Amino acid sequence: MEAQLSSRMAAMATGAIPKIEASIANKEGKIDLATAESWVIRHELVSLFQDAMANGFNINDLSYPEGFGGPPDLLHALARLFNEHFNPVSPVLPNHIVATTGASLCLDALMFSICEPGDIVLVMAPYFNGLDLHLALRSGCKLVPISATMSIEGANADCQSLWKSVNTNLNEAYEGCADPSKVKALVITNPNNPLGMCYPEEVMRETMFWCGERGIYYVSDEVYALSDFSRGRGQGPTEGGLPKYDLTVTKATPFISALSVDLHDEQAGRNDLSGDAETKMRKIPPIGVVWSTSKDLGSSGLRLGVFVKRPVAGSAASSSSRCPLTGSLGLLTTPHLPSITSKLTTALLDSPALPALLSLSHARLRANYDILTQALRSWDVRFVPTTNAPFLFARLGMVVATLAVGGKGPHEDRDDVEDCTWADEENVVAILRDRAGVLVASGKGFHVACEKCLGCQSCSMAGWVRITFGVPEAVLRDALTRMAKALDLNAGWETQ
Repeated sequence: MEAQLSSRMAAMATGAIPKIEASIANKEGKIDLATAESWVIRHELVSLFQDAMANGFNINDLSYPEGFGGPPDLLHALARLFNEHFNPVSPVLPNHIVATTGASLCLDALMFSICEPGDIVLVMAPYFNGLDLHLALRSGCKLVPISATMSIEGANADCQSLWKSVNTNLNEAYEGCADPSKVKALVITNPNNPLGMCYPEEVMRETMFWCGERGIYYVSDEVYALSDFSRGRGQGPTEGGLPKYDLTVTKATPFISALSVDLHDEQAGRNDLSGDAETKMRKIPPIGVVWSTSKDLGSSGLRLGVFVKRPVAGSAASSSSRCPLTGSLGLLTTPHLPSITSKLTTALLDSPALPALLSLSHARLRANYDILTQALRSWDVRFVPTTNAPFLFARLGMVVATLAVGGKGPHEDRDDVEDCTWADEENVVAILRDRAGVLVASGKGFHVACEKCLGCQSCSMAGWVRITFGVPEAVLRDALTRMAKALDLNAGWETQ
């Protein structure tokens, strides 16, 4: 007789497995612009990894990995990466880091470590729908999306107003919980997925203090931290015929890591760890950062994730000591980390070519971004300007608002942002999949709207899709040509 699933896994498996199987089946023979991956420096990475295997692989790499929380050479390479690229207020040491088999397992192990079954985790929306699975898979916690007030208007949508409502909505969600004492963590994805935009520093600071006042863990998912193609990088390289691109976007909110937010700043209110109310100072919560090589370094197949516990300012912790949380994550994840993954990742992080690879990635992402946005503007499709990701959010549902999946109909002028339905969104995803052979991700799955909005016949949040542009340029151009034909849009977008 077949073994029965445990009660804690039965509901999860029943809900998740059919969706996963359908997603896999849909990809066959399609151009995948739905998966958030970056292919733009894959050829260079393959060459680097081949050299690492040919010249650095030895018999010791066939043994169990050394160290706790990850091999020592990998942890030192990661510490250097965070200290050089994340601008931490206090140096990150190897004992602050745990290497895991991907960011997904990292989040799973983190929630399992800090939550009891039935505890509550607040998640800033919109967010990647995979978090619904990864955060609750083993922990048994309940996720509560924080649906910020979102108004996307104009030809080139600006979502900065989204962040202004964060703390108000946090309070409403927290106080709306049946038992607020069960709220154990707040998870924020920065840069945001699916918007590809960054949270302003002042919002992050206030949110951190909000968590500190309630004893809530602040978890920052920063897997797109090094994908910033928006600013301060001059012009892209021209090697291999790559054209120059001005990578400065002055209006973009810069990425700021949770490791670098100064919580002792005089203007922010000095910190009080003692809880003395008379000092009128503010508390700092425990803060953790999750990162991986999957997105920024185009290596999702390596399955290398990282957890960093933000060090306490002035801490004199030795390089060999670990706190209970990183110790727990080490127990849950380190034994599963393949030696080859550690070897290849260390070779990449130690390589003198890493800065050039990051610059090349930024330039190629920007080149593809320009190609995609040129097409969207030609089609009069609204989109959220992206600055820190290999994808963007576009309202393609508006162009099929009068079309049925089974046949074409005339396009109409639809200037009213409310004049779009959730069915229009489903239709555009289906049309692109079935007629164009192109996959895009439905915006509804990213928790872009609250339950009230999901019940509306038409809504300003309906009709959005996430389109990945971090694919080879030829693949992107092919996909856009197919999309224009399937949706009866301007086929000459490349000459506009």
